[in-house]
Amino acid sequence: MFFSFYQKNSIELVDYSPWFLCEVREEEGVSGDISFSKTHLIADFIKLTDFASGNEINKAYVVIPYCLNNTSDWSLARLRGVSLAQYFHEGIENIVYRYELANEDTFLVDSLGLKVESELTFKPIIKFK
Repeated sequence: MFFSFYQKNSIELVDYSPWFLCEVREEEGVSGDISFSKTHLIADFIKLTDFASGNEINKAYVVIPYCLNNTSDWSLARLRGVSLAQYFHEGIENIVYRYELANEDTFLVDSLGLKVESELTFKPIIKFK
């Protein structure tokens, strides 16, 4: 009985891309003396860059799937920036994102899922406070 109830009220999410949580400060009142923050859940990097171009993000976090952090659980980490590198594999252009965390760790997401053997030159795309 419990299994049936659990199964009807749960979902399983299979995703291999990081998600993002962004805190945006909002001001209220004529003088801006009252403020609050809203947190936005953003599903992919392209949407993150679009969102960042129109908003001042106070804090950004990355939600990392288990397959990218080499554990059996998803994790959450403060995000400091994202850089991008490009390379060609069998005539196909590929993009590699480097996520730079507040604790100075980094992790790479290769859009083709390949292990890059050559040196890559990363260009900063977005930085957070």
